[in-house]
Amino acid sequence: MVLDDLGIFLIQGSLFIVPLIVLAVYVLGIVRKNERWRTGAVTAGVFVVACVVIAELLGLVIHEPRPLFVLASQVKVLLPHANDSSFPSGHTTLCFSAAFGLYLLDKRFGIVMMVFGLLVGFAKIFAAHHYPLDIVGTILLIFVLFLLYRAFVTKWVEKTYLALEHRVLPSLS
Repeated sequence: MVLDDLGIFLIQGSLFIVPLIVLAVYVLGIVRKNERWRTGAVTAGVFVVACVVIAELLGLVIHEPRPLFVLASQVKVLLPHANDSSFPSGHTTLCFSAAFGLYLLDKRFGIVMMVFGLLVGFAKIFAAHHYPLDIVGTILLIFVLFLLYRAFVTKWVEKTYLALEHRVLPSLS
C-alpha cells in the first residue's frame, strides 16, 4: 500500500534526512560565507544532540509499553521495533529538536521542519510504535527544552563555536 510505503520512508528516512538538513545548512553557511547560518546550524546541531541524549535517558526511566506489543493481535506490523519505552519518541525528538533549533535561524524553514516532524510522528503512530500522546508529549518536552536552551545555552554555544572557528578556520571569518 502507498501509505505503508510512505510511513516506512518517513520513519527510516527521517534518521538520515534530518541530520543531512542540519549539515546542509552548515555547508551553505560555508559556501555563502554566512556566519549566521554556520552558527545557526551548530547551535541547532548541539540542541539536537542534547535532546536525543535527554530523550534516551528518559526512556530508560519511563517505561510505557508500545502499542505494537500491547495491541499485537489488532495491528499490522509495518516495521519491527524493540520492546522499549514508547515515550519519548526518538524520531519525534530528532525532527522537532532540529525544527526548533533551525527555527531560530529561519522561521519559515523551522515551520517546514515542524510539518515534516508531524508527518514522521503520524507515521510512527500509524506503524503502532507510539500512541498519539507519546508524540504530543515529546513535542511539548522538546519545546520546553528549546525554551531552556534558548534562554541559557544558545549564546554560550555561539560564542564557543565562533571562537573555535576563528582559531581553526580563520578564512571563514
